[in-house]
Amino acid sequence: MHTQSLLLILKRSLVIFALLILSTAIVHAAMDNRRRLALVIGNGDYPQSRLKNPENDAEDIADKLESLGFDVMLHTDLARKQMRRVVRQFGRKAPNYDVILFYFAGHGVQLEGENYLIPVDVDFDIMKSELQDDAVRANTILDIMNEADDKTNIFILDACRNNPFRSFSRSASRGLATLESGVGTLIAYATAPGSTAEDGSGRNGTYTQYLLENLDKPGLTVEQMMKRVRIGVLKATRNRQVPWENSSLRGDFCFAGCETSEQMRARELAKQNRVLQEKLMQTQQQLKSSTQINQENVRLSAQIEKLKRNYQDVQLENNARVHKLTEIQKQKADLEHKIKKEKSSYKEQIALQQQLNELQQQKQQLEQKMLSALQANAANEEMLEELEKLKRENELLKQQRITYQEPVAAPRPVYSRKPRRSPTLMVSP
Repeated sequence: MHTQSLLLILKRSLVIFALLILSTAIVHAAMDNRRRLALVIGNGDYPQSRLKNPENDAEDIADKLESLGFDVMLHTDLARKQMRRVVRQFGRKAPNYDVILFYFAGHGVQLEGENYLIPVDVDFDIMKSELQDDAVRANTILDIMNEADDKTNIFILDACRNNPFRSFSRSASRGLATLESGVGTLIAYATAPGSTAEDGSGRNGTYTQYLLENLDKPGLTVEQMMKRVRIGVLKATRNRQVPWENSSLRGDFCFAGCETSEQMRARELAKQNRVLQEKLMQTQQQLKSSTQINQENVRLSAQIEKLKRNYQDVQLENNARVHKLTEIQKQKADLEHKIKKEKSSYKEQIALQQQLNELQQQKQQLEQKMLSALQANAANEEMLEELEKLKRENELLKQQRITYQEPVAAPRPVYSRKPRRSPTLMVSP
């Protein structure tokens, strides 16, 4: 009877531990707010050496990364100018993110120790000296990613295929050269340096196929995930293709969330619980005396109570973290609302200032028109006065009887009136 009661208690404790693991996972997911950016390029439509998988690889990787919280820049079949423009855009966005990922599927070659990623409009008959102008250096993208400190950089190349260039296919080395990674960077290759990768027989290349299978596995660091990819590719290719990576990451990064200290504690408690359950089964077989069984039950019950208290402590810590996170989110929302309100007020002030300027211009224009009108009015008044004067003179002339007399011997008088000369007027008495 005591044994059955103890088994029931242990089963209930297992349920409690499962709930603990679920709650800590939820808290961790809520607290992981690092911003993630990915540039994904798939070049396959080469006129002289077409590849069937890169476009599918790029689209599927982009979908997977978006589901894992990345802001994805997806591009396929880029020409040289387009590819360089996209890389520049990627470089301008990168400083605003905490995790930066670059993925390329397509043709890539190494020449004199330098790796080049090939656009789709390249001419495979060019000379070696022209490759630097017609392709994109892998180190250029790495330099962009390494410019900012305290970043997690992941650089993935599924581009280790055969060299398609005819003019220097023999002088160029097979596969890709090893890239030097800066601090905080992981560089992953579809195959070992100096080797070539297989395209695969399905929708995706062999390397990308296993990358897609493992990217969203929870609790795996990027190094652990890459190790699973390597095992899958080795098995699929019968050890012909060996994925490779160089890592100088400073901390753990998990695409689908890493295990937190609370999760580790819960896992340890669950492990202890399993040990207790195994020990109980052994005790049932070894102990025959009911007294010994009761003593063991008491000890196990005390341990279970201790585990329950530990669970309660962890639950309280998690509740405090959730409450603090809620307050932070509320403060953030209030601050964003305040900033938005201030921006709106600033825009209204700008609009009012513009209206004031327009009214000022209209005022100046009206003043100029009024001044012109006043000047015209003054001129009109002068003309009216002149007309009135002429009218009075005309009336005076009408009232007089005027006769003309031809001059006999006297000289013609000269009048001082300038507008015109009139003949001598003789006024009768």
